[in-house]
Amino acid sequence: MRTLYRFTPTVLVVLLCFVTPSSGQDAPAEATVIELLQGKGVLADEDVAALKEWVRERVQAATSDNSAAAKAAIADLRSSGRGTPVFQEAYVGECVEAISAAYPQANRAAAARLIAVLSLLKDIQTYHVFVQALGDERAPVRAAAAIGLRNLQTKIAAGGSGVFGEVIAGLRDAGIREESAIGLKLIYRALTFANPPDAKTVAEAVVALLGARGEQYGAGNVKAVGGDRAGLTLAGKLTNELDENGRRRLAVAAARMLQYSVDRYTRELYKLDDKTNSPMQIQLRNRVELLIEAAELLLTNLTRPDNAPSIISAMQDSVLDEKSVNMKIEMNKWGDLVQQAYQIDVHMDVTEPDDAESP
Repeated sequence: MRTLYRFTPTVLVVLLCFVTPSSGQDAPAEATVIELLQGKGVLADEDVAALKEWVRERVQAATSDNSAAAKAAIADLRSSGRGTPVFQEAYVGECVEAISAAYPQANRAAAARLIAVLSLLKDIQTYHVFVQALGDERAPVRAAAAIGLRNLQTKIAAGGSGVFGEVIAGLRDAGIREESAIGLKLIYRALTFANPPDAKTVAEAVVALLGARGEQYGAGNVKAVGGDRAGLTLAGKLTNELDENGRRRLAVAAARMLQYSVDRYTRELYKLDDKTNSPMQIQLRNRVELLIEAAELLLTNLTRPDNAPSIISAMQDSVLDEKSVNMKIEMNKWGDLVQQAYQIDVHMDVTEPDDAESP
């Protein structure tokens, strides 16, 4: 005989929980506005309007004083550029429009983060904003712009002579004004193209930049000390693109940087102790040492003397008490060569301060 089961109302409720679809966490999440747009092959006017509003809201939030909201907004902007080609093009365009209008008024950190968002997109539409941001008064914003142009190098090279020329000129002019050693280094890196469509244009820009910087070193009124090492290294790879005048301008710039660096190093930096002096002083010392090395190497390659002086050897091989004098002696050997070849005087006084005060 078949047994009949009777279920109380309470039991029925429990059983129904296992067979009835849940309206809570197990239900599929509704697609967001941006997710719906990402999959579209054609964007209608209302789609473009929705995308514009979505980007505008997040750019506005990214510049707010609410740190949590700003962080979330930046994360949204960074992660939402994927989708169909049509969506991607529209997304970049809206980001360019919104960010270019917002970053000048944003605080320093927010402005740099917004420029970095454009950098991650790696789209040629963004290059105008980067060139503009190279003139910003805030060092982190300028650095982010230089990184953005560095990330775009392949597309800039393929963008035609107008795009390429505008970017090279913008980097040249920005480098002449730059006051941060890190920012200047990033500018030189943005100028270092693996396969430039016009290497001569790059070479002339680098010579103009180093020439202007060399005048600052020669006048003893220089910012971003040490940042030119990357420029001197780049210039060494471009010497074949230069005529005799270009090579002369480059050698003069390197000589002035070398004289300034040796003078500063032997006056205040060579005695610094890694354990007792501040990290900023140690970093400056290290940057100046590397600048001396790069300037001396470039001068050697440009002048090709039979017996090249070696300030670096004097720096590395001399005991501390003799280091300053020995480096100046080698600098004056360069002074003789440079004066003969280029008619400028970069000699130094070898007399130590203590010696000058002796009776």
